[in-house]
Amino acid sequence: MKLAKTMLAVVLVLSLAGSQMACGSSSTVKIVNLIVTELPVALPMAEAAITLVGGLNGLDVTLVKVGPDVKAALGQVQILTAAYLAHADAATFTKLCDVVDAAVNETDGSLLDAAHVKDPATRAMVTASLAVLSGEMHVIDAWLLSQQTPAQIQARAQARRVKLQQIKSYLDVPQLDQRARAQGTSFEEQYQKLTALGF
Repeated sequence: MKLAKTMLAVVLVLSLAGSQMACGSSSTVKIVNLIVTELPVALPMAEAAITLVGGLNGLDVTLVKVGPDVKAALGQVQILTAAYLAHADAATFTKLCDVVDAAVNETDGSLLDAAHVKDPATRAMVTASLAVLSGEMHVIDAWLLSQQTPAQIQARAQARRVKLQQIKSYLDVPQLDQRARAQGTSFEEQYQKLTALGF
């Protein structure tokens, strides 16, 4: 399940405090290349949200526009990753982080909004679609966070409008815990560390 990929986000962010690399380092280039390979996975998720959510009547406009907005953000990510790989510089990397951070904020906010849809069947469909999209954006975001300084991480955590504790109930925790244990930890341990960082 795609939601389980959120665990990768959890795993990566945990090591942030001691693993930041200078922009343009081989580690950062590797992460940007990883994002490039992830885009063919992320874009269909945005398309699926557009198709599903856009086809339902009576939804709040914020729910209807999240798919197109994230698709547009991923288009920017595509452009910025190509630009960064052509010429690694701090300004391009920062812009890339900003675009992904904004998309995370929007998907997480929309996921919480979806929980208030009155019709139970519609609510279930919308939250499932947006939870998958949110999880995918968190994966990309975590890869980028792994290359930022503690001060940058703190600033991004403070700017995060929706915290992990607010979306935790939508995640497949047993599957995420299985992933965490493969890394020698647990979902709960990682979750506590992330929330302590302000996410």
